[in-house]
Amino acid sequence: MFDSKPTAVRATTQAALSAIALGFACAQPQNEPYGSIQTVGTIDGGQTASGGSGAVGTESASSASVASTSAGGATSTATVASSTTDTESSSSATTSVASSSATSTTSSVTSTTVSATTSSGTTGADACPDDPDKTEPGECGCGVPDDDSDDDGTSDCIDECPDDMDKTSPGGCGCGAPDDAECTALVNALVHRYSFDGSSTSIGDSVGNANGTALGASPSGGSLSLSDGQYVDLPNGIVSALTSATFEVWVNWSGGDAWQRIFDFGVSEGGENVPDTGTAYLFLTPRAVDESGSVRVSFTTSGPENETYVEGGSALPAGTLVHVAVSVGSSLSLYVNGASQGSETLSESLSAIDDVNNWLGLSQFSADPGFAGVLTEFRIYDAALTAAQIQKSYELGPDAPLTQ
Repeated sequence: MFDSKPTAVRATTQAALSAIALGFACAQPQNEPYGSIQTVGTIDGGQTASGGSGAVGTESASSASVASTSAGGATSTATVASSTTDTESSSSATTSVASSSATSTTSSVTSTTVSATTSSGTTGADACPDDPDKTEPGECGCGVPDDDSDDDGTSDCIDECPDDMDKTSPGGCGCGAPDDAECTALVNALVHRYSFDGSSTSIGDSVGNANGTALGASPSGGSLSLSDGQYVDLPNGIVSALTSATFEVWVNWSGGDAWQRIFDFGVSEGGENVPDTGTAYLFLTPRAVDESGSVRVSFTTSGPENETYVEGGSALPAGTLVHVAVSVGSSLSLYVNGASQGSETLSESLSAIDDVNNWLGLSQFSADPGFAGVLTEFRIYDAALTAAQIQKSYELGPDAPLTQ
């Protein structure tokens, strides 16, 4: 015979289910279809009842379940659910309601629990979770802004010239300078370049691999400081191999006695590696003759009495970085800071010099003092550069790339 206790359990469970269904009906938007409602119940005696109806929703996803436990261990469960395709938000809410029912002689309900959950997914995760300004890496990656300072359409992080809207790489002349005809001529004519990088006594030639050797000194921080007796020995023959040439230097002279040598290429009566009396040479001095003398370049293939030389208006200023250029071709020309100091016709050729002593900072003449100052950049071109090209080089400065 059947016990009358399940009747009270079923009544309590049905009331809870009705309340949940009503709550979800009220929570739906006015113009949106409901989701699906599925009710599954288990009552004393193992009987099971279920029912459901549904439609696909487009705005929210939710599920609700109700569980009731009777004193006899029987359970009943109701589930309410709807699905969503919402891609903008995700939410979850859970509500639990516990209630106790008085125990009578025929039934006892110990607890009723109601749970509801609402959730939705997103179409993509944040690819830069630690960068508050990005959700995707972009061109520069997470943590680096995709800024474009010069508005040239290339982000700064991959733009080698971020402040030059006409360039994204330095080219031959560098950022901020057009690769014009004058610059192209410099690039094409450059055959030896000494930038005094590194710290060893080997003075590297970054263009022609004609490395030199520093005697008594070593470069530091991209420059070479020399004092009396210190110099650089460049390889033999690098001058006589040229038909015409330009020699260019950025120098900071410390001042001192006349006849110091910024460079002196040639030979003396003493022969290789021996200063004595120069016989064939091309030299540059910051000041010739005496204290009132001027910067001078001299060239001869047959002793000092047959020199061809060009002087500037004054000696090089001491304690200041100065650009000096000497061009040799059909004429001998001198430039200081891009400005011409004069020119003389030249009938002799560089190839006539027996250049076994190619020195920076030392003279072919043993009576002359050594150079005192700092060399920042020294270059040799295999062409007699024009005034416009020398001016261009001065403007570009010692750090211009000048690369092919």
